[in-house]
Amino acid sequence: MKRFYIIIAIVSFVVFSFLIFRTYEKEIFGFNQISSKEYDGNNVEIKRDKYNLRNFEWSGIFPLYGGFISDPHFLYSESVDVTGYLSSVFHDKSVRYQLIDVNPFFNNKTSENILAMEIEGFPYEYRLRVPEDSYLSTLQHDEPMSVFLYNEDTLYFVLQYGFSEGEFLIYEVGSPFAEDKELNYHLIDIKESRILESLDFPLSPDQIDKLITHTYSSFYQLYTQYLNPDYAMNQVESQKDSRIHLPVYYGANLNINRNEMKGIRNEEFNLRVQNRYEFITSSQNVEIANSPDTEKMVIKSLHSNYYDFSFLGDSFESSEFSIRNETKLVLIDRDYRDRLLSYIDQYKKLRKNETKTTSYFTEETPFRVEIITQFNDEMTIDRSVLSALIFPNTFPQTRKSMNSTEYALPNNAFEHLFILDFNDGYSLKLSYTEVQKLEDYLREIK
Repeated sequence: MKRFYIIIAIVSFVVFSFLIFRTYEKEIFGFNQISSKEYDGNNVEIKRDKYNLRNFEWSGIFPLYGGFISDPHFLYSESVDVTGYLSSVFHDKSVRYQLIDVNPFFNNKTSENILAMEIEGFPYEYRLRVPEDSYLSTLQHDEPMSVFLYNEDTLYFVLQYGFSEGEFLIYEVGSPFAEDKELNYHLIDIKESRILESLDFPLSPDQIDKLITHTYSSFYQLYTQYLNPDYAMNQVESQKDSRIHLPVYYGANLNINRNEMKGIRNEEFNLRVQNRYEFITSSQNVEIANSPDTEKMVIKSLHSNYYDFSFLGDSFESSEFSIRNETKLVLIDRDYRDRLLSYIDQYKKLRKNETKTTSYFTEETPFRVEIITQFNDEMTIDRSVLSALIFPNTFPQTRKSMNSTEYALPNNAFEHLFILDFNDGYSLKLSYTEVQKLEDYLREIK
């Protein structure tokens, strides 16, 4: 019995000592800080006191592998230099920012979301409050899913909320810029909310460009659907100073992804079928125009959208589809004109050599286009990636990509086709004659 009490006393002493050390760790062991620059010298610097016992957590399987998680530890996005972009707000001072998570793996009251800014070499940090029912973590990729907007000297930090499309947290950073400040948020959903009063001001051209060319398309939606809901209509009604008309083979996806059809066949087209399908609806007249006001090329066509089936049979003749005719406008920045010309040049060389394999044009920089869909009084606008490929006259061919689509060629197409695929359910296929007309037009509007 005496041994039992001795063991209890020893255990109690150990536990009591641990609690004392944990509570008064700084007073006993002194202060030591860890800097974010110890992780990466390019980080905007923030510092936190080092603890050994405050968050006593093990990573991995104890005690086989892993170790105690450092307190503090940091996760961070790449720093972004915004000196030029925010020159009017910061009066030409050098500015960069970064999102840094403090103690994200603990996910407790010691965890922090930090907007770290460096102005003229001096670091400032702002703690970002987030909704209580969620945990927001910054991206660990090329750049934060965020952008700055400004109105005179007032600076707003716009952060995409998690990975949800169309939801953002808006923070007013304000002036003067002081470190160690906590910022409250406004949560907006562009699908439901009216424009936030604090953001209801005209944006300068550089702010507009920052939103619509942002890496993440959600910021494009923020501008075109929320901050400027008239954007699509202004693009549609913009003046065109020159235009051409091309007869092209028009392709559309059948919006069927739950079943497999044994075959689709009619008098003009053949198609091998997979879970997603494309077939050419007709040879249509497509208008290509130049819009000097918007500095864009505009491709306009009648788009036959094939929605989900009302009855799916074993063949085209025994199936019924919901078909809706829509006007489709594709806006292409004139900056991409030279790239299109280089694609056409490759197409002509491959056609001359009678290449029998499908060729795809892939580059590191995405070829992004804006797509406006009009149906009656409805109008939607989105941003997509344009891919171009050369399709030889061999039939049929399978496009090898993540969204595998079988391209149907007309039975009388005995030449290479130059295909513009807009990755949203339809594509335009140009024969050699039409490609020549397009090439002449692109050189004409240079």
